[in-house]
Amino acid sequence: MSQGNSDDDVELISGKMPMKSIFGKKKLKKDGIEGKIITLPPVDVLQREERRSWIRYSALDVVNTLKLFNRLKEKLMHAPWFLKGSIQGTMYNFYEKCWCPFGVLLVKMESEGILVDKVHLSKIEKLGVGDKQIVADKFRRWASKYCEDAKYMNVESNTQIRQLLFDDTSRRGRIEMNFESKPLSKLFKVLNTEKIFEEGKKAPLKYRTIHLHKICEGLQTDMYTASRFPSLSADALKVFARNIPSNQIYWIDNACSDEYVTEEGIMDDHKLSDTGTDYEDCSYGTTFEAFGGGNKGREACEAIAALCETSAIDSLITNFIIH
Repeated sequence: MSQGNSDDDVELISGKMPMKSIFGKKKLKKDGIEGKIITLPPVDVLQREERRSWIRYSALDVVNTLKLFNRLKEKLMHAPWFLKGSIQGTMYNFYEKCWCPFGVLLVKMESEGILVDKVHLSKIEKLGVGDKQIVADKFRRWASKYCEDAKYMNVESNTQIRQLLFDDTSRRGRIEMNFESKPLSKLFKVLNTEKIFEEGKKAPLKYRTIHLHKICEGLQTDMYTASRFPSLSADALKVFARNIPSNQIYWIDNACSDEYVTEEGIMDDHKLSDTGTDYEDCSYGTTFEAFGGGNKGREACEAIAALCETSAIDSLITNFIIH
């Protein structure tokens, strides 16, 4: 472009701006004063009422997409494509031969749709729900050894999980002293699935109140939310549990006979090897030492791994089966 470019051209080549910064409008309060919340009108409205700005914004999309394509193409053309030990060309050749046709196929699938076996998906969903219940109950049973009401908790509630592991009032940088002999508990309302009657009631209420308290003083984390609470993301939980094979997550509570389990946890390793579980295949996370190592540490890691599994199963059902 020449040096006589207009301001529009300069903006076009300078970089793409977020839609909210161009088209966003502050939401009006009841008194007519602009608030802090910025709203974005629907695309069809922008195309009609902000036509010129919308065209410029779309042009920026095209320009930046082309820039990205050229940059990635250059990198791929300098990377060799190996197949069975010999060079077949560059990774850009691989992209053209394999990924481009695959992309075309995906577009066709999205535009035309695909047939699915609803009966089969329904069966898979039921299996997923059943597996989720198994691992959720495993976590509840373990936690109830340290906090009785944990057997009734909602494992999908970050607030309740955080209360058990860290005390939900704790934040990074804050030190709270507790001089009482017993840990402080917090009240939560949960569904009364057990149909427990409260004193003086003729029928069970829909919800009941449970008490949850912190079950471990030694569990630490370096991952925090934006509000500075301990994070319970998948990455954070995996640090606590580390590498626990899936078959072991399900096996401990469901296929283990009573002779291998005591009040202190799982018994000798040589007995476990007879059942097909090899602890050498596991690498335990920070929960292991926090709960004192040994059988209690193993159980703790396996329980946290089960908690991770509930989230993974839920994502699978929601994102790939139901939809």
